[in-house]
Amino acid sequence: MVVKEREEAVLMSYGSFVSFSVDSACVNMELGVPSENDTFTISSVPATGDLAKLLNSTDFADETWRVQQFAI
Repeated sequence: MVVKEREEAVLMSYGSFVSFSVDSACVNMELGVPSENDTFTISSVPATGDLAKLLNSTDFADETWRVQQFAI
């Protein structure tokens, strides 16, 4: 999964919990659609190469979710 827009969460103290949704897309079309029961590890490593160029494109940002997913 790749987050399509930068998101930020502020934790008030050690051990605090925040729940929120992020606009993301799958980078592996061979995998099934994730459900709310799936877990993910958040990485601070940004996208690189062609994927980074795509995510930073204003044309990409203006497209529908479906077009964005197929582009990724």
